[in-house]
Amino acid sequence: MFSVVQPKSNMKKRKTLLASMIVMLFAVFAAISGISKLPTPEPNLPRPKSVAINEQSESILSEDNSISQGKANNNTSDSVAVPTATDGAIISDDQQRVISAKGISYPLRSYEALSIPNDPNANQWWVQNIDLDEAWDIPEGNNPTTIAIIDTGFALKHQEFTGRWYQNNGEKGATVNESASDLNCTDQSIALTKACNNIDDDSDGINDNESGATSNQNVSFLNCTDSNQSLDKSCNRIDDDNNGYIDDLTGWDFINGDSSVQAGETNPNESNASHGSYVAGVAAANSNNNVGLAGVSSNSTILPIQALADTGSGHTLSVARSVDYAADKGADVISLSLGTDLSDAYLQDSILNAISKGSVVVAASGNNGCNCVSYPANYEEVVAVGASNSSNNPYSFSNYGANLDVLAPGAGFYTTKWSVANQTSDYASNIAGTSLATPVVSGLLARMRSYAPNASTTELIAAMTENTLRTGLTTAHADTRGFGIVKAYSSVARLLNHYTPPVTYEFSPVSSGETLGIETTKDGHKVRTYDCGTYGEFGTSPLYQITSSDTKYFTSSYAERAASHNTGSSSQFLARVCILQTHDRPQLLRIINPLIEFRNILQ
Repeated sequence: MFSVVQPKSNMKKRKTLLASMIVMLFAVFAAISGISKLPTPEPNLPRPKSVAINEQSESILSEDNSISQGKANNNTSDSVAVPTATDGAIISDDQQRVISAKGISYPLRSYEALSIPNDPNANQWWVQNIDLDEAWDIPEGNNPTTIAIIDTGFALKHQEFTGRWYQNNGEKGATVNESASDLNCTDQSIALTKACNNIDDDSDGINDNESGATSNQNVSFLNCTDSNQSLDKSCNRIDDDNNGYIDDLTGWDFINGDSSVQAGETNPNESNASHGSYVAGVAAANSNNNVGLAGVSSNSTILPIQALADTGSGHTLSVARSVDYAADKGADVISLSLGTDLSDAYLQDSILNAISKGSVVVAASGNNGCNCVSYPANYEEVVAVGASNSSNNPYSFSNYGANLDVLAPGAGFYTTKWSVANQTSDYASNIAGTSLATPVVSGLLARMRSYAPNASTTELIAAMTENTLRTGLTTAHADTRGFGIVKAYSSVARLLNHYTPPVTYEFSPVSSGETLGIETTKDGHKVRTYDCGTYGEFGTSPLYQITSSDTKYFTSSYAERAASHNTGSSSQFLARVCILQTHDRPQLLRIINPLIEFRNILQ
């Protein structure tokens, strides 16, 4: 049963609406006229040193600034180790390695997985803690959803993922065409070098066009005939759908430059080889199969994309290209249980592109226990997830800061595991970290999307952040707790139970994207706000005024604000607002044109 909170008395309602309207109108007018300025919550967080992964066996940055395990896809001009500053190259200088693309130079960042293994404990306390068991009682919606997990490799043959992996229809089906197998050095009976190890060592998008000694080797990629399979597009070593990726039936490996996202193919004994499997299990493991665990969204399709090596390390190109791939495949949610210490503009461009295509991007805040949310979680447009404990407090290891959005359970996970000895039914106990809190939120958002296929990313996120457990919060947001701890049942119920607020606000003029306005936007969608006091919520979505050289408009989209900055516009934070959902039934629509109406009021 879903219940709607009844409106307060008419007198109190009118007073509340009048007060909220005055506050909102004055805030907007003040920003325009310069009478009074409200502070913009721009984070100014301390930045620790860059992630040190260069001492590992498969490091990105070696002492001589070479890349020993840099990987990429086969369909991009952005390349590595090209000695000239051509478009799409990575160039070494005395300070760092730099990506040069589209006439812009970007720093090459290093990324690592963000889990914390611990002693065995299979107690699934977190399911009850966020009321997930109650949400499970509500059948998932009719809209099919896809979660892209960007991580290390995956336990593709695990019983918890049977029938769950994404399938690319363009790379399946009968064919008469086949190319030769790609054998590694060992299977060719020649010495191990970069010229035959089936790894894109310089990340230029082409495997084995390098030279020199190496200790790393990928598996051989056999065609249908050599692998004793019927001739099919999934194994014919041909890019049948012309998307730049050969045989990408089930995702793509952007760290090794191949079609296999199987865990453990290069370093099977590394502890982080199971990281992607941990995350995928929490987000979307099978349910009602009488084994193991149930994922948060067990009906979602899982799109497995490998951006990190078995060691748990990756870099800007492997992660950014993974995000691009996920967006192109139409992922509803993109889950990133990885991070780096420094801002990465190259990756941010990919994230903004993914959001513009309808994906919600979720990332881990990090495990350093400091006021230092990791990137990409530290971007406003990304849902940043910290870790909470059974007492509904942040874990001591969980990073925090101004851009933290929510907390979710972050320890004591019993989840899927990959190992050399058991690739089909292995499990791990008491896995911890913001890496595990992240798929809780990613799975929840995918489950929510199944009920609201037409909701914008702003609306979907608001339905979650407006319905959290607010233990320890006296204001809408706190750096250590974000907007609170996610509650699965309340978030799902928000999308099934319509609100009937007395007044809904729209703003004019608007722009493209998810701006607040009366005009139809480029994607045909409008976002509206309502008086938060009507239902007792705290506003969790920002209201910004965007100012360009020739116009001013208003938005509640972090992504639109970030995109506007890239074109030279400025922004002013005005207030936090509540977002109307597409199925709500407001009693009155109030259209506000601040550029005209407010000046008339004060004349």
